[in-house]
Amino acid sequence: MNTLPKTLFFDMDNTLIDAATHKVPASAVHALREAQRNGYKLCISTGREWMMVKSNEVLSVLDWDGFVLTNGQLVVDKNYREVLHVTIPRHAILKLIELVNHYGISCSFSGSYNFRITEIDQYMSQAHNFFHEPMGEFEEYSDQPIDKILIYAPEGFDYSPFDNIPGIRVYPGISSYADVIAEGSDKSTGIQALLKHMGWEDDGYTAFGDSLNDMGMIQSATIGVAMGNAVDELKAVADFVTTDVGDDGIANGLRKLGYIR
Repeated sequence: MNTLPKTLFFDMDNTLIDAATHKVPASAVHALREAQRNGYKLCISTGREWMMVKSNEVLSVLDWDGFVLTNGQLVVDKNYREVLHVTIPRHAILKLIELVNHYGISCSFSGSYNFRITEIDQYMSQAHNFFHEPMGEFEEYSDQPIDKILIYAPEGFDYSPFDNIPGIRVYPGISSYADVIAEGSDKSTGIQALLKHMGWEDDGYTAFGDSLNDMGMIQSATIGVAMGNAVDELKAVADFVTTDVGDDGIANGLRKLGYIR
């Protein structure tokens, strides 16, 4: 590869962070710092909301150059200034609450703070334990601005009735949950907003990911890298597949592409 994009985007869970340890592997930390010393711009692109990123050790791994959060609905620059902020339409939220009640499943909301609109059940507990994240307090929805919704159900649950609600898109996760975000937003739209804001859009970008919510980001990337532990659908559209997150996947990918030695 003669010319590499100068900007790289990394998903967090099961890409930067090993779900088995809830930590960024040491090999990834060293590789990321080397790539940044080599003059490349490194950014986070995650389904997590800002609160959950700020409380995670990944923020202290290095001086990140930008953040695409909540699957592209919130974009923040290096100095933590908002570049883009999209919220979920109220009519879609009300319809989603109807379906949550109809199916008897659990649900939580993320906005300026996190709260749950149902009682905690095994699937909510399972998902939050998987990501090593706390569960919010119970609160009723009362027209608060909402960035992201999590709905919790058994793995393999059919989320299509939710995905058919106008104004939202649903991305089943790798545990007992699905991300719900505003229609028209995904990580790739957030990435483009950040690249344009920083004047980097003409150079393209490289992206690393593992899940269905990384599809747009990987497909739109100049170089799209799927982790060895990625879902098969993502591997199918990636330019190449590196090793698992716990098997030096970030370091091996950066080395293979030529970002580090």
